[in-house]
Amino acid sequence: MKFDFKGKKKIFIIAGFAITIFVLMTRFVFVELITRSSRLGREIKLAEANLKKGILLQKKKDIITSDIKKYQSYLLGERTADEQDIVEALLKEVERLAKESGVSIINLSPQEKSEKVDDVTKYKADLRVESKLSQLYNLIYKIQQDSLLIGLDRITITPKDEDANTIKAECTISLDVP
Repeated sequence: MKFDFKGKKKIFIIAGFAITIFVLMTRFVFVELITRSSRLGREIKLAEANLKKGILLQKKKDIITSDIKKYQSYLLGERTADEQDIVEALLKEVERLAKESGVSIINLSPQEKSEKVDDVTKYKADLRVESKLSQLYNLIYKIQQDSLLIGLDRITITPKDEDANTIKAECTISLDVP
């Protein structure tokens, strides 16, 4: 059986083969490319989402790290600092605050023993001062706002003279060290 195609039949057969080859190519090659590209698109979106989460976590980590550095001074440096250094730092800081407030220190002496409560050691000192009331308020405010977290445990205020221009104050200050 001999196939002899001429003219329009030959063109239709060639066109049919071309369409068949095109359909097969589309079916096997192009569909695979489209499937791979859509899968890669999904993977890229997933990677972008993970990257955004990672960036947010890194920002939070940086904030926490900066906060740790910022509040490191509250711990008075290393935990291995001995008691004398800690008490000395407390007394120096109170003297500095009193000087800034314009308060005259009559007596500033550390208490003999520190208290240990849970994991915190409380160092105390007795302070006697003379000043005007506004200067004493300023000192109290500065003590409460200080970076070493000095606390004012007890305070007694009495007038020094009848006019009450100058007052005497006796207080116990403390510093908690973890």
